[in-house]
Amino acid sequence: MKKNPILIITAKPKTFWQQWQHIKQYKQLLFDLAYKDIKVKYAQTIGGVLLSFINPIFTTIAITFIFKKVGAVKTGDFPHTLFTLVGMIGWVYISSVVQSASTSLIGAQDMIKKIYFPRIYIPLSKAVAALVSLGIMFICLLITMMIYNIAPSPNIIYLPIFLMMAVITALGVSIWISALSIRFRDLIHTVPLILRLGMFVTPIAYSAKQIGGLHGWIKFFYFFNPLVGVIESIRWSILGFGYLHQYTFISFSISVILLITGLRYFFIIERKMADII
Repeated sequence: MKKNPILIITAKPKTFWQQWQHIKQYKQLLFDLAYKDIKVKYAQTIGGVLLSFINPIFTTIAITFIFKKVGAVKTGDFPHTLFTLVGMIGWVYISSVVQSASTSLIGAQDMIKKIYFPRIYIPLSKAVAALVSLGIMFICLLITMMIYNIAPSPNIIYLPIFLMMAVITALGVSIWISALSIRFRDLIHTVPLILRLGMFVTPIAYSAKQIGGLHGWIKFFYFFNPLVGVIESIRWSILGFGYLHQYTFISFSISVILLITGLRYFFIIERKMADII
């Protein structure tokens, strides 16, 4: 007896460009999710706003004490507090995006299971919401520069480029972590530890030129940390401290690679995300 053939209908795999065009149709959702995060954090509370100012200030003071008093780090003609605060700009933004994105998909699992929407907007919304913290950091920086009577460097015209690299770095790392956290839940608990350690291996309160003074290869691999290029370039553009190191392109290249590969992996895992989560 001849069996009837079984017809299996599956979705045709989309190219990266087609996927991105499809995502753009839901772009309003990105701002809605970001607005929700901002509203939850700041609405009807004075503490949330005050903590946004207090946390970076106290962190800057603590790091300044460690590296200036204990480590005796030299910062040229600039006060160490100002030097550190400039370094904190890129760090606070990137770390806040990574921290919030690491639990974003798990926290939105009910929505993921019930309705369809591009899941990539969940970690992307964290990067948009964190722009408020970035703005607060610049307010703190402006006040500090006025206190020390220090004007921005002429290199400030390049700052938008380096801030864009900070966004790219934050997105690349956060998209990878958010996607991996679906399969490896322990990663959620590991991220805070990695960020605490990362604060000391990233040139927030010191300059990358002080790394590997005798061995150039140490400095070469040091710039494989994408945050190094971002923080050093932001400091150079605002204060004019030092110079834009030739290895900065390594950090920027790593950031771009992380973003491209992270998006690719996320789109693959997205197909079965509702089942895994």
